Amino acid sequence: LIVRNSPLTKIPSALCELTKITELHLESNCIKSLPDNCINKLGTLNRLSLQGNQINKLQKGLFDGMQNLANTTVLDLSHNKIDRLDLQTLMSLDRIEELYLHSNSLSTLPMKFLQNSSTNLHVISLHDNPWDCSCENKWLKSWM
Repeated sequence: LIVRNSPLTKIPSALCELTKITELHLESNCIKSLPDNCINKLGTLNRLSLQGNQINKLQKGLFDGMQNLANTTVLDLSHNKIDRLDLQTLMSLDRIEELYLHSNSLSTLPMKFLQNSSTNLHVISLHDNPWDCSCENKWLKSWM
């Protein structure tokens, strides 16, 4: 399912009931947040792209249950306004192989996520973020 360049500001709850969907592209819309417990209902989802929206925060627990989505391997959150990611949210993404976070407002990432990142994660795109290059984040530069 592709919904692109629309005035869509939130994900309709009916979309969360599409349990047979394999790809969901909600790109270049006006979405600001994601509904709780929606993504983990999409059991056959392979790819989720929310790039180019106005998402600024990923609430805690948003991706809880995503470990049960064995097929979901690609998550694209690029070109949004996300300014921070908490460890709990990131650790729920342990089956993701490709994670696109470029062109957001991230200044740092939790060190434990990068140290313990899943062996499944083959691609992580982080460019075009305003990274904090202070001494306390020196580890991030060396990791990149």
